[in-house]
Parts: sequence; C-alpha cells; structure tokens
Amino acid sequence: MEKGRKIAVIIAAAGLGTRMGQGVPKQYLNIGGRPMLLQTAKAFAESGVVDELIVVASEEWQAETGAMLRNGGICATVVCGGAQRQDSVYAGLLALSPEVTYVLIHDGARPYVTPENIRAIALAVVEKSAVVCAVPVKDTIRRCVGPMEGLEQTDSVTMPRSELYAVQTPQAFEKNLILRAHEAAREAGFYGTDDAVLVERIGARIYLIPGDYGNIKITTKEDIQAQLLAPTSAYCAFHGAYRRWVRRRRRATTPGAGQSRMAAKGRCGAKSAKKNT
Repeated sequence: MEKGRKIAVIIAAAGLGTRMGQGVPKQYLNIGGRPMLLQTAKAFAESGVVDELIVVASEEWQAETGAMLRNGGICATVVCGGAQRQDSVYAGLLALSPEVTYVLIHDGARPYVTPENIRAIALAVVEKSAVVCAVPVKDTIRRCVGPMEGLEQTDSVTMPRSELYAVQTPQAFEKNLILRAHEAAREAGFYGTDDAVLVERIGARIYLIPGDYGNIKITTKEDIQAQLLAPTSAYCAFHGAYRRWVRRRRRATTPGAGQSRMAAKGRCGAKSAKKNT
C-alpha cells in the first residue's frame, strides 16, 4: 500500500464448523485441491494491497494452521482465537503491529473472495473509514412482527427488497475505530452478528460497496457440493478452448474431414432451400 498507509487483514478461522458434520473444522477441508483456509489466505496475500496477514485459529489447530500456511508459501501470524467469532477478531486486532492503519476482516470459510473485491474495499476504506461488501438480496424478505417458533403462525410484513443487501466479508475499518468498537462491546457484554454492527453501535456510519454473489460462506456440506458442481468461468473458458483444439486436430489428421463437413453443410443448405420453395 502507499507510504504511511499499512493495511492488514484478519482472517477469522477459529470456528469448529460443527454444522458441516465432518469431524474436521470446515476451513481445513479441501476445495479445488487445497484447504479452504489456504485458498482464502492466498487471495489476500496475492492481492497486492495487504501488508500484514493475521490468521486466528483455535488452540487445537494453531500448529497445523501455521504449518499449512508456511507450506503454502503464505507469510502470516497465527494467533489463538476465543470462544466466539467476535472474541477471535479482537484477539487478531491485539496482534496487529503498531504501524497498521486499516484493517480488513474476513471469514476463513469464504474462499471465493476475489483480488478485485479485496483491492476495491482496501481503496474504499481509506476514504470512508468503515466499509463492507454487500450484494442485493434476490428473495422477498418478510419480517416477523411477533415471536415465531416452528411452524406456528405469526403476523409478518414484507420488507422493501430494493433497500435490502446481504452483507459479506471482507469488511474494512480504520484500525482505531474498529478497536474502539470492539472494546465498547466487550465492556457492555454485547455480541453482534458482524464487525460492522459493533462500529455502527458506537455511532459511526457504514458504507457499502458491491460484493460478489460468488463470495459465499461455506457452512454446510451442500455448500461445498454446489460449488464443486457449478462450472467456473475459468473452467468454461478452458473447456471451450480444449474442444476447439480437438476439432482443429481432427481436421488436420483426418483426410477429407474438412471437405466432408462442407459437403454435409451444403446438403443441409440444399434441403433447407428446398423446404422454403
């Protein structure tokens, strides 16, 4: 980053991922041939805008996390997390070097974050101090007016979809601002659903920048299966180029292949013209 501006990222990866039901925290499962957490860390390390990388892991997985990152060529500081995600992020904040001026906070289970997202939010936080990535919601959202348990009916109202956005990570903040927000929450015993809630709670404004629908958080086995089945744009481009290469090879190695195809095309054209007369 520019001189006088040092940007760090805190990757929260201390969760046990019990909903995945794999016996191993989800952030260590392989996606695309490498651990999810390693893929996440690489995105930030290769973004060109991050000067310091902090990974927060559970105590049981701290050594394995350090070894995995080193073997993957990632220079990072691994610190021990807390009981809740918020506690883990705070531990990461305390581990930042004094020179850091801005902090990106990201979920370790969001391995599809792009360098473009990272660079965009790194630029935006310098101007706005508190920025989150978000995407417009696609579904109609209804808010329950009363308590709802199971399938028990309750009154509800439709929320204006044009005003609703699904918040993602990374979220980015000026370091002193996010530190003040976390310390105020700790003092009050308040736990928020994300870091932006804590900053908003102390009176700061939160700005949105466009996120990416592909930047999903892996939570269940179905999330992994959906990603494995969904063809990426890179795969589609490669597969299309490969098929074109195969066709060219066949034309080059099969005598008369080009002429026979042209003849067939001519016959099809003749039939079509005959139908139209």
